[in-house]
Amino acid sequence: MTDTEKAAVKSLEERGFPNTAKYVEMFGLNFCPSFRGVNKEAEEFYKNCVDEGHPWDWYFEFPEDSIF
Repeated sequence: MTDTEKAAVKSLEERGFPNTAKYVEMFGLNFCPSFRGVNKEAEEFYKNCVDEGHPWDWYFEFPEDSIF
């Protein structure tokens, strides 16, 4: 884990977002682009990701020719 990721985990835990912090520990700073900032809705989504062991993009289907 990079120093940036470690700092993000610490900040998220201090702000009361333990599931988002655990997501960063598991998958890095690869956040779902649907969420703009850290909030309770994102926290619930990342809780599911952590509990099931999948990154955010596992839950979505994209066309084969999608470019990110």
